Amino acid sequence: MFETVDRQALIVNLYSTKNTRQLQHFGHVHYVSRRLKYAIVYVNSATIEEAKTQISHLDFVKSVSISPKKEINFNFEESLDPDDNTFVTSLTGSHQERSLDDIVASFKTKNR
Repeated sequence: MFETVDRQALIVNLYSTKNTRQLQHFGHVHYVSRRLKYAIVYVNSATIEEAKTQISHLDFVKSVSISPKKEINFNFEESLDPDDNTFVTSLTGSHQERSLDDIVASFKTKNR
């Protein structure tokens, strides 16, 4: 019936938010922050590089970056192992084991 289309977000930093309706030509405008002057635009993954270059050539656009959400591992099931009291950080597939005491000590030193 319907096929899902793989989409990815573009983060568009703007000089002015007056012309943000022009971004609807490239994809679905999900959010526009008038105070921080940026917009989130969802574009088909197949045409993301082409849309990025076309959006970056608009006069009111400061910069365009691709959202790193696809690269982040959201599987947090094995993040905390209560048996041996260690915490595994898993960002972009790399694993680094640290004990909970080390993490608490690092927070204490940062907050001083």
